[in-house]
Amino acid sequence: MTTPGIELSIHQAMARQLQCWREEVSGNSRRLGWKVGFNREIDQAKFGLPSAMVGYLSSGRQIQNGGVCRTTPEANLLAEPEIALRMGADITSDTTPSQALAAVNGVAPAIEIVDTNRSHSKEISEILATNMFHEAVIIGEPLALCAIPNGQEIRASLVINGQQQRSLEPDRVPDEFGSLITVVAKILAAQGECLRAGDWIITGAATTPIEIKAGDEIVLRMEPLGELGFNVE
Repeated sequence: MTTPGIELSIHQAMARQLQCWREEVSGNSRRLGWKVGFNREIDQAKFGLPSAMVGYLSSGRQIQNGGVCRTTPEANLLAEPEIALRMGADITSDTTPSQALAAVNGVAPAIEIVDTNRSHSKEISEILATNMFHEAVIIGEPLALCAIPNGQEIRASLVINGQQQRSLEPDRVPDEFGSLITVVAKILAAQGECLRAGDWIITGAATTPIEIKAGDEIVLRMEPLGELGFNVE
């Protein structure tokens, strides 16, 4: 059960996070979209969360397909294959899940790179305030699909240095994405923000995250959405 104390802590942490986002996108970066974290009920229960949580994406941390992620000795990088949704219309806190789903105008494979050393605290408030370990994101070319596939319909393999290391885990992928989109919209609305047309949402790790390091070549093949990859240096 979520307590008033954790709800206030989440609200304050999101306020800190989005202030960083506003400063970032008012500078050299542009708005790219949002990331979903803690999307599994088991993870929400661990931290006493009422729902999945939200972080931000910006162009300053976007890596192009085939590009390079640069690391440092202090980093502990993990790769997370994800399904990315592009919104074709603004979504408010009043939008229904079916309306939210109908507003999606592109679906793509994505990989989020997280650095678990970005937050030096295990407190959920600090994890949220520091954008849930986000390091970078790679988003593939969007497809316009009549229906968004669910976890039973997508096949994915994450290949590192020519060896398959991960396959999609259907229980990590929502049966339908409309409700998840409305969660993002409600969390943003509570901070005076809006989910806008053109925003991407990466919907949470579709496999168990895997550690990556300098020298690795990573390729994600996700049917029917396509393929993308990057190198770590």
